[in-house]
Formats: sequence, structure tokens, C-alpha cells
Amino acid sequence: MLSSRFHTHFILLVSFFFLLSCASSSNEDDIQEVLTLDVRVHLLESPESPGLTTTLDEDDVRAVFDGVNEIWEQAAIVWNIESIITETAFNGANFERVLRNEIPGTFEIVSSVIPRANLTNGRWDVFLIRDLGGGVGGLYFPGIPAVLQPEIDPNGISGLEGGLVRILSHELGHSLSLQHVACTSQGNLLAPGCVQGVRTRLTEGQIEAARRQASSNRPF
Repeated sequence: MLSSRFHTHFILLVSFFFLLSCASSSNEDDIQEVLTLDVRVHLLESPESPGLTTTLDEDDVRAVFDGVNEIWEQAAIVWNIESIITETAFNGANFERVLRNEIPGTFEIVSSVIPRANLTNGRWDVFLIRDLGGGVGGLYFPGIPAVLQPEIDPNGISGLEGGLVRILSHELGHSLSLQHVACTSQGNLLAPGCVQGVRTRLTEGQIEAARRQASSNRPF
């Protein structure tokens, strides 16, 4: 009986360690490699346009990206600030006319404010301005490619107190190939105007697509 009992205990012990090993292996498979993406942040100013002149400084930018990285942690993607530079925006007079609703805010006019001399040559560039007007939270221009991000959110709340972090995270999602999705009770980062659920949530499919684009180290 002693030998039989020992044999039984031995089999149970081996089985326990086998299951523990499988669980450990599964957990390792679930851990995704962290993908780090460099982004250059451009602080725009314009003598012709208060709307194009951001009030954010470098400390604010770093605080914003701390928040952005908290959101994108679910996809194991880190946005690394490569540099922060101050530049003069173009076409400020026409942009102010857009903000006053004197002329339509066409793609050509709005994108024309972005200076091109210090772009990262096809990597990630974020241009921060004061106000985009018309309740627009932010814009991603894939042809440049670049994000134009106002510090004032669609609710009129400015800077770090408003939706800046979430909206910038949304626009960076577009740069990783993600498209708008419908608002549901669960919420989603790419659901525009959604006020329900977890508004920073990404689905498994979105994470997979974003990581695939991030792995190319190029914006969509």
C-alpha cells in the first residue's frame, strides 16, 4: 500500500507541475512585445491667428503623452516623444476666417496651415494648435501624414482638463489604420461622439490591426 500511495502522489505531483508549466507558457504567449513609436510634437504659433497659437508648453505635452500612453498600454504600444519644436503656422489669416465661419473649413485650407520643413519623413508628427472650431476634436491627414490637434475640445474645455488626451489617442488610432466604429454601451476609443461605456476601450481586432501597422513603423 505504501508503494501504491507513493506512486499516486508522484503522478499527481508530475501532473501539477505539467499544468503549472502550461499556464506559465500560456501567460508568456499572452504578453505582447511593447512597440515604441517615435513622435515629433510641433507647437504651432501664428501672428495672424490666435486659433493656431497653442498655449501648451513642453511640460504640458509630456503630461498629455503620459495620458495617451496609459490609453495605448492595452495594445502594448508606447508613444515616445522624439522632440518638441515650436514652429510658425502657415495661412493664419484664412484659418481665422474659417473659425469665424466666413469661409468653409475645407481639407485644403485646414491642412495648409501645417509647415512641412521639419516633418519626420513619414513617421509620426503631431501639430498642436489652440482651436479647430466647429466642434471638431482633431484631424488626421494621411497624405502628409500628421495629426492636427487642438487643445480646446468639442465641448469648449481647454488643455489638460478637457478631452485632449482621449481625442489625441483617437487620432493616433487613425494613424494606426483604425477607422471609426459605431457607439455601443461598451464604448470604444474610435467611436466618435460616444458618451457611453469605456470611451478609451479597444477591441482585440483593433489592437491586432493597430499593432500590425505599428510594426511597420510607418503611419497608415
